[in-house]
Amino acid sequence: MRYCLHNTKKRLQSGDVTPSNMNFVFHNKFPKSASTTLNYILLGLARRNGFNYEKINSGNIANSIQEDAPVIYFVENNFKPPYLLLKHQFWVNFTGRIPYEMRPTYINMIRDPLDWVTSRYYFNRYGWVRDPGCRGEGCSMSREEHEMSLDECVEKKLTLCTRPSPYFPYLCGPSSACYDHRKDLVYKQTRQRILDEYYFVGILDHFEETLRALEVLLPSYFGGAVEILKGEQIQKKMKLTRTKNKKKMNEKTRQYYLNGPLKYEAKLYNFAKKLFKERLDFLGIPITTTTDD
Repeated sequence: MRYCLHNTKKRLQSGDVTPSNMNFVFHNKFPKSASTTLNYILLGLARRNGFNYEKINSGNIANSIQEDAPVIYFVENNFKPPYLLLKHQFWVNFTGRIPYEMRPTYINMIRDPLDWVTSRYYFNRYGWVRDPGCRGEGCSMSREEHEMSLDECVEKKLTLCTRPSPYFPYLCGPSSACYDHRKDLVYKQTRQRILDEYYFVGILDHFEETLRALEVLLPSYFGGAVEILKGEQIQKKMKLTRTKNKKKMNEKTRQYYLNGPLKYEAKLYNFAKKLFKERLDFLGIPITTTTDD
């Protein structure tokens, strides 16, 4: 079913939003959006609340975040309700390809695309506080490229920073409509996907409030999440998984992204954040914290 923004707001305000399947929740996580911290929290919640939890690492199944079939096959062979699955994955279309009772309730958490690009840029070069060192493309760079700040990279218009990794497909999917060169159309497609397919999309900048909302919306899975978040063990792990040597971009770089490569990604983020705040208002959850990576 397709919903327009106006009708979605009415549904949120009236509370007329329910999970499509309480026996299966799928968080197809964005990279660099607190998924490591969330994994630690979910391990504790699974023991506390008695649900089956799995985190699929890239090497567990076919190593592609773009393909639907390996994920569908994995679910068919591992589904044990109540079941929560966490994986870096573009949105997967389960409709017509799996029994109805195995089709998930989708949730996700996104972050400001400018912060996302910044975090990925420095993470590829320096890794985490707990595990420093290059990752992926960061290991094949020249010394000059490796030591270059994001601002310097943008100033020199290098492809390392002027062609950011795909943002839309995590919420939109791997279809051609989600990769169209017309980003205005991809934005509209992704916005519609959020309205039609996602039960809840949280915001990394407000991680605690995201968990508070999930405690209310999916209590059999997330009940007690904030208590675990505030525990000494998780707080320590959060400090250790922050991106090492990350630098805040300057205003010139910020405007470059907002008016260029990330214009529509920022528009989508602002749309999702507006929906998030509408949801929190209905749930009576105030925004009091900001998360830093």
